[in-house]
Amino acid sequence: MGTSDMLKRSITYEEGILRNYKQYALQADATDVGELFKQLAEEKSDQLNRLKSMLKRYCKP
Repeated sequence: MGTSDMLKRSITYEEGILRNYKQYALQADATDVGELFKQLAEEKSDQLNRLKSMLKRYCKP
């Protein structure tokens, strides 16, 4: 598996987790659990942006 494939798979995986965390945050809104999932979603979003940046930087379309 090449670098491009690894990054694309990782992006797909992270996008799924981000969707879940956002949904969990909505379901548990106004609680400590909701706040935790909001924070986790922000962290996951940062990771996703880093992966996308690496894909653009190192892999030709």
